[in-house]
Amino acid sequence: MCARIGACENTLANNQSRPVLTGLSGQKYYNVNADGTCKYGHDAKEGKCEPGWNCGYTFYECACVDEDTAADGLKEDQTVKLVGGAGLFVVGIGAIAAIVAVEQNRVNKARSAPKVVPYSLDLERNGQKSASPAFSGVGPNAPAPAPPKAIAPGLAGSKQFQIDGLGLGCMALLGVVALGGIIIVAVTISDKPEGYYNGCGTRE
Repeated sequence: MCARIGACENTLANNQSRPVLTGLSGQKYYNVNADGTCKYGHDAKEGKCEPGWNCGYTFYECACVDEDTAADGLKEDQTVKLVGGAGLFVVGIGAIAAIVAVEQNRVNKARSAPKVVPYSLDLERNGQKSASPAFSGVGPNAPAPAPPKAIAPGLAGSKQFQIDGLGLGCMALLGVVALGGIIIVAVTISDKPEGYYNGCGTRE
């Protein structure tokens, strides 16, 4: 991974946050502050100052923009961030809910599955009753099989809701994704709509 950043090449001191742009001849100077910085924001002269495919800076010739252009740009950025943050939250919470639903469905199926319960018949021999399992084809002199081990009531065939360590790790990661979405939305909502617009993506 490497940084890909759009940048202005016509700057003094290579300040990409709120640069002092050179070559402002023909500009409407009411868009420029006394110190030479843009009053409302800046962007590439032609198109938008976006990063290219190569690592590092993709340089553009930049110019100051007017107040309406800056406001529209800030609104567009805010919308993209709100949609992205909400999307992360929905994906994170939705995936967690899906994991829980799948596990709960597995538990419900296991509980509702038919169970085979061994039973015995009382056979009378010489006036005495003896317990013998009801299996066909077993002779009266055949040794009776050992009785099954005692199982605590309520535990026979029981299945409980459980998620292994990998599942918990996935849920924790998805929780971080959802939390990140909430943070993005909260920070975006707190942004001042009259802030400085940087068409190259680097905000003050």
